[in-house]
Amino acid sequence: YNPNFRSLLSYEAERARVYFNKANQSLDFEDKPSMFPARAMQHIYSKLLHKIEKSDYDVLNNNIKVSKVEKVAISVGVWAKYSLVY
Repeated sequence: YNPNFRSLLSYEAERARVYFNKANQSLDFEDKPSMFPARAMQHIYSKLLHKIEKSDYDVLNNNIKVSKVEKVAISVGVWAKYSLVY
């Protein structure tokens, strides 16, 4: 882990955020009800990316992950939103 590695991961994290935003914007409203699994995974991956950023991109010395409890909580939250809104 060094400053160059950190810069690389910072750059890649920003690219990931851009792709998340593009995917979010390209999803038509009428397609949203059928996209629950993809949306749940989007939120889980976003949470993982946030944790990587919060650790200052030190993925080599930290075991960064989204726990099973967090995954279930995220999935239930997305399911509830999709059940109520769509």
